[in-house]
Amino acid sequence: GRAEAPLTVSADGAVTYQIPVRRPRTYAAGPTPEATLEAPDTASRPRLLRIDRGGAVIRTDVVTLPAGRSPSLVAAAGVDLFLAAGGMIYRLDSSIDAVLDTPLATLTGTVIDLAGSPDGRFLVAAAGSDLTIIDTASGNTRAITAPGPIGAVTIAREPDGTMSAVALVDAARVASQCGAMSSLFLTELGVAEAGGRGIPLGGGVADIAGTSERPFVAAAELCGNRVTVTE
Repeated sequence: GRAEAPLTVSADGAVTYQIPVRRPRTYAAGPTPEATLEAPDTASRPRLLRIDRGGAVIRTDVVTLPAGRSPSLVAAAGVDLFLAAGGMIYRLDSSIDAVLDTPLATLTGTVIDLAGSPDGRFLVAAAGSDLTIIDTASGNTRAITAPGPIGAVTIAREPDGTMSAVALVDAARVASQCGAMSSLFLTELGVAEAGGRGIPLGGGVADIAGTSERPFVAAAELCGNRVTVTE
């Protein structure tokens, strides 16, 4: 847990503080193909599904959110989760297990993918051709335009140890898109005036994934029926 305010310690050094313990929970966002027994109201529109794995029985329930905040995406950044609903991004504070009322950031257009940095400092969001970096502490944003529509985002380590936001441009998700020439578009995190650079992938790619531990991005090639690694 974490203290939200200074702690008062008595003269004998004793202090009592209730620690908000985070439970082992998994969250899923978006509509389900059909209603489920545990959470029946998930088929009509996107919902946030909470799966509690902290007891002898796994419990599933729907998190109640106000109108207009039904999320289609969820991503972790550090200890907190972040939800994308249209162009708005909200924080789910894991210390109180609640979605905060005020959006962390509002983007132009609908967010189609979201990724968080392991240290919790940054979120990366894609909307149209815009790749947006969000500072999770301040809510400040920096947007950079990719050379085409973005289909997915991730965060990956560079060979020099810095971290970059990575966008998949011109994704190929169905067989009719196999002629697409997908590419990666990268910009460094934490640098206010950082530019972007592209890396051609040589074919149609459906999705990408990066890691903070090693300098590479894995790409799922739908049309080539393989996974390639780009360093």
